[in-house]
Amino acid sequence: MHSRNEMINQPGIIVKAKNELVEIMKDKRVVTLIKLIADETPLGKVTKPLRQGYRALIQIENEQRRNRLKDFIVGIAQDNPEIPDIPPEDFLAVVRKLLQDDEDEKVYLYVHLCVTLARSHLDRDTRLYYLRMASELTFSQIKFARELYLRSNIPLKGYLSIEAAKEALISAENGMTLRALSTLSNWGLIKARNVVSDTTVYDLTEDMQQLMNLLFSPPELMPEAIGYEAKDSWDVIIVNHLRSANEQFPTCLHQLIEKKGFSVEVVERESNFREMKLARCYITTGLYTKNLPYREVEYVAIHALKHPDNSTADLTFPDRRFKVPKDSFFSKGLGKNSDSNLLIKKFDEIASYIVEHFLSKTQN
Repeated sequence: MHSRNEMINQPGIIVKAKNELVEIMKDKRVVTLIKLIADETPLGKVTKPLRQGYRALIQIENEQRRNRLKDFIVGIAQDNPEIPDIPPEDFLAVVRKLLQDDEDEKVYLYVHLCVTLARSHLDRDTRLYYLRMASELTFSQIKFARELYLRSNIPLKGYLSIEAAKEALISAENGMTLRALSTLSNWGLIKARNVVSDTTVYDLTEDMQQLMNLLFSPPELMPEAIGYEAKDSWDVIIVNHLRSANEQFPTCLHQLIEKKGFSVEVVERESNFREMKLARCYITTGLYTKNLPYREVEYVAIHALKHPDNSTADLTFPDRRFKVPKDSFFSKGLGKNSDSNLLIKKFDEIASYIVEHFLSKTQN
């Protein structure tokens, strides 16, 4: 841990940063303007207290600037003990924006931005572009951008989908939200999707991805940073609705998939699992009747789906339906040719299909 005194001994760019602060503090244009108002108008007596108050404000502002600069330098040394080779012109550009910014909460963002820009392969014009962007965005707008970024990329507990999580954030009809969306759009960080919808749908741009990586460390781009948790993830979720005889469904299918090296979770259909968990494949069941010329045949359909809300009436590959005669599904028979053994063979077929078309590393 480095102290502020140790920072004083840092050579080169830090000395230049201090000189930059001195130059900014020497700017007497506003002071001169107020003196002219006092000297050249009948309100001279009235503006005398104004000048005195202004001098007090200038002292407060200068002290705040000094503190921001100290926090900035200490922050770089504490969080980045091996300070990268920051080009002096880039360092001073960041310091200027830091001292001109009136939000103390953004000091750490400038620290991280200074280091990540130095380590990046961006050309100078692009580096300055992101610096100007970070300077003009308010702290609340940057927090809003981060939350929108996380809601757009990580399935969060408490929401049925990523789109639902985004909608909950951007649908708030208050001035700060509307201004944030407008500002992010003007900077090219988000763009409105060309779809028919009751509300505007936004997609993030590559610039948003770049800005988040420049301003935040990996832990700060996790759901916990905004008070949420990521959904629990599984390879397969079996939605337990129809139980077969001897609990072969879902138990047997669960075991067959696990033996192939994949994670499986069994949930109840009535639970709120869709708000808490997600998977690469969902297995659901349903009872159906097929009308034949002289009779009706009942069967159990076992569906393998990419999403639990996918239609089971109009399946799209790789979604698939596996039919099992109702009697075979619910039979308790035992023996070599029993319905029970036939059911296990069907489960093995289902497990193999799921691994090949949903869980294979080479799947499209």
